Amino acid sequence: MSAMQARDAPEQICSDGCWALRAPLAALFAFSALTKLFDLQAGFGEMAHFGLPALVLFPLIAFQFGSAVALVAGLWLRPVSLALAAFVLIASIMAHNPITASEFDVRQATVFLEHGVIIGALVWLAGRPAS
Repeated sequence: MSAMQARDAPEQICSDGCWALRAPLAALFAFSALTKLFDLQAGFGEMAHFGLPALVLFPLIAFQFGSAVALVAGLWLRPVSLALAAFVLIASIMAHNPITASEFDVRQATVFLEHGVIIGALVWLAGRPAS
């Protein structure tokens, strides 16, 4: 298959169900949910740090873990991927935005850029035809 044909046939780019992409994304969100669940005090502290009510923590854990399960199971990939992309974008702007920081922080800028890669992967996954 030529490069032109591969570009025009996205289902062949990821004919295995995109496990190479879905698995690490699922692991990322499952890990984030479980770290909050197993250290609730830190999770509550994170909510407070960003001015969010403490009770937001539980729906956030459910969203992150449920989304991870959906990615692994291949369920609702388009809406789940888009919801996660929106979540990561909002979280990045709230927590790691080097533009609004009082002083430039290389670590936060790096995390912000890494989150951009995660968003790109999720949007790419959402744009794939259902397999």
